[in-house]
Amino acid sequence: MHGATRETVAHAVPETAGGRSDAGARSREGVGDRLAALIVAGPLLLTTFGAKLGAPAGPSDIPLSFYGILALLALGLATRRLLVDPERLVVFSIMLGGLGLLQILRPGPWSAPSLMMMAALYACYVVGARPGSLDAARSLRLFLDVTAIIALAGIAQFFLQFVIGPRLAFPVDYLLPDALLVDGYMNLNVLHYGSSTHKANGVFLLEASFFSQLLAMAVLAELLTHNRLHRLATYGIGMMVAYSGTGILILLATLPVLVITRRRGDMVLLGLAALLVAALLYEPLNLDLFVERASEFGSTRSSGFERFVGAAYFFDQFLWTDPWRALFGVGAGMMKAFEARANLPVHESALTKIVFEYGLVGAVLNIGFLLFCLWRSAAPPVLKLGAAVMFFMAGIYTPSSHGIALSLMIWPDRGAPLPAMERPLPRLLARLGLPAPARLRPPVSP
Repeated sequence: MHGATRETVAHAVPETAGGRSDAGARSREGVGDRLAALIVAGPLLLTTFGAKLGAPAGPSDIPLSFYGILALLALGLATRRLLVDPERLVVFSIMLGGLGLLQILRPGPWSAPSLMMMAALYACYVVGARPGSLDAARSLRLFLDVTAIIALAGIAQFFLQFVIGPRLAFPVDYLLPDALLVDGYMNLNVLHYGSSTHKANGVFLLEASFFSQLLAMAVLAELLTHNRLHRLATYGIGMMVAYSGTGILILLATLPVLVITRRRGDMVLLGLAALLVAALLYEPLNLDLFVERASEFGSTRSSGFERFVGAAYFFDQFLWTDPWRALFGVGAGMMKAFEARANLPVHESALTKIVFEYGLVGAVLNIGFLLFCLWRSAAPPVLKLGAAVMFFMAGIYTPSSHGIALSLMIWPDRGAPLPAMERPLPRLLARLGLPAPARLRPPVSP
């Protein structure tokens, strides 16, 4: 009936002066909406399936996806598929003006290209999709579907390396020419020194740690909406074969908040079930490596020390000894010059780089802008918290975290709300023909 009505109306509308009907205009609008949806989804697709590709020019450690996101920003603004958010623009202007003024007034060198790169990246957070394009609910479905594909690919590659060898199980890392791959990341990482077994990196992602972070964000998104047990199991197994603690840290920071704020007592049972599965797979999958990773913080040659401990020693050596530096930093783009003189190794995470180069005052402006943009998004608070933790464990110019944040939270039209949260245990009990406790029956709106 509705289809017939629309068809009748379409035939009844006369053509315009240019010989084109309103139906044709609606068709073009539909194409435009698809373009808007593609632009909004673009950062996620670029930083997952295209994460390893390097740029043919510029710094070798900046992935091609970084420039791809900027190209999508330009295309979105040019076609008016992305619109400037006035409030975010005001905060962005204050942040950029303050950081620029700090560089000009403080003594010592600083890198104008570094500040410009940061400004270009942060400009992506000032815009949002035009109403009627890819909304938050569809963006979340896309994110979960993309992550499920990559999780399955990562699980397959881990086990296939024992059958077909690592060269074919990790085809992007082994078969693509080095000139096409981004530099400066641990694309291939064995379980431990002397091992020939590689950690899963999801085939397409930069390294195992980013695979783990992506899966952790998917676990949160799934728990906030559909609670599909098979999806949660897929993400969990993927995190096991990634052998990376970064995703686990995201969950440690967010799951207690989710349990308390959403009254998710059923998650305690899910957690116990996950621990039981992990116990059964403890020896076959060498899960003792996760326990060993916890002891890395005391070893100066470990990635755990570089990521989470090295910054304290680095700041003690170069930053806190000078009150002026502590407040206003050593200058944009100057961290690498100091790394070479550091007594102990340090990882250039976003938080370390921002505080070291811009000081405490600059960090408030810089980090405050990102947190403001997350807070303004339509995403649930727990997902925003997960994104904030993810931001500051990766490098500031590593596109993976920005791709997730932009496509999942910042660029989507607020449009349709996220689907109502479903509780997995009542659904499972119903399938078994068992009654569920009354307090677990009603769904919870996110």
